[in-house]
Amino acid sequence: MVTALLTGFVVSQCWRYGSGPLSALIYFKLITTAVLALVTYRKRQPTMTFYQNLGLIPLLLMGYAVSIDLLLCAVLVTLVL
Repeated sequence: MVTALLTGFVVSQCWRYGSGPLSALIYFKLITTAVLALVTYRKRQPTMTFYQNLGLIPLLLMGYAVSIDLLLCAVLVTLVL
């Protein structure tokens, strides 16, 4: 939910100001997504046994989630610009 709000913020700023602040927005998105992923990973570590029983590594699941989020953000920014 929070990453969707961040994506919306980044896309709206790209819509409003164009490609000028794009590098700062990309760094902002990367840093906040990494911090949120780390907090979520640490908070959900004890409850990840369901995925571990399926043979999935929780860190790999976080990596997929972050990758999909950043890819979606890149696609939306590309469409806006």
